[in-house]
Formats: sequence, C-alpha cells, structure tokens
Amino acid sequence: MKKLVVTKLLGPQALERSRGIRAEELERFYFTILDKAAKKLSVDIGKQVMKLTNNMTCRMNMGRSCSQENGEAERVMELIIKSLALVKKIFLADIFHKPLKKLGISLFNKEIMGVSRGFDE
Repeated sequence: MKKLVVTKLLGPQALERSRGIRAEELERFYFTILDKAAKKLSVDIGKQVMKLTNNMTCRMNMGRSCSQENGEAERVMELIIKSLALVKKIFLADIFHKPLKKLGISLFNKEIMGVSRGFDE
C-alpha cells in the first residue's frame, strides 16, 4: 500500500500531471478566504485547509471534487480521518506482523475493508 501511494499517487509524474488541478483548487481557496474577508466574516482556517486538501485529493484521484450537497464532502473527510488513524495502526502492526501471523491473528482487516467500502461508495 505504501509503495502504491508513493509511486502512483505521489510520484513525480502524478504530481506533474496534477499541477493544474492543485493550482485551481488553491485559487478557489484564496478566493473563498478573500470573499469572506471582504464580507468581514470569520474563517475557520483549519476547516478551509481540510476542504482544500480534500478537494485536491479527490480531484487528483477521482477526477472530480466532492459535492458539498448530500454530505458527500463530510463523508470523504471522515473516511480520510479514519484512513489516517488506520495507517498509524498498520505501521504498528507491521512491526509485530510476523509474531501475530504465526498466531493466526489478522489485524484491522475488518476496519480496513470498512473504510475501503466507504471510499468505493
């Protein structure tokens, strides 16, 4: 999984292909911030940055931004947060993989498949 992510999603060729997408999403981010500043509205920078990275990731991997309607964007953000939590667990499990495999213990398969099905949906 690590190799696939690094070589296919974050490799030099993929980043070069997605340069335009990232620039568009960054421009949209700037305009959102400037628009709210012009209207003297407060901005939750953390939420806006999460939305920016979510849209970039979705467009780079799925070819489209996540819709704000129907809670699609929030659902993807939840899945990304779950994925990040699983990555931490997987790294730990990787350390203890051989002893646990000998005992026939499979770690996190149910959680991984649940997140995977969520992304498929």
